[in-house]
Amino acid sequence: MDIHIISQVLALVIQCATIITLIYTLIRFANKPADSIKHDIEDLKKWRDGVDRRLDSGSSHFDEIDRGNRATQEAILALIDHAIDNNHTEKLIEAKDNLQKYLISK
Repeated sequence: MDIHIISQVLALVIQCATIITLIYTLIRFANKPADSIKHDIEDLKKWRDGVDRRLDSGSSHFDEIDRGNRATQEAILALIDHAIDNNHTEKLIEAKDNLQKYLISK
C-alpha cells in the first residue's frame, strides 16, 4: 500500500471521530438545560416536603397552645365569677378539673 492512501484513510478516520465527538458534545449541550431543570425540580420537591412537615408540626403545636389557652381562660373566668360574688364554686371546681385534665394530658 502506498503511504499516501494510508494517510488518507487515517485522516478519514480522524475526521469521522471528530464529527462523532462534535455530535455527542452538541447532544450533551442541548440536553444540559433539561437535566438542570430536572435537578432543580427534585431539589424543590425535597424542600417542599420539609416545609410541609414543619407546617404540620407547627399546626399541631398551635392547636395544643389553643387548648391550653382555652383551659386557662375558663379557669380565670371562674375565678373572676367567684371573686365577684363569692358564689359559683361549682364553676370553679369544674374549671379546676378541666385545667388539671389538660395539664395531665400534656
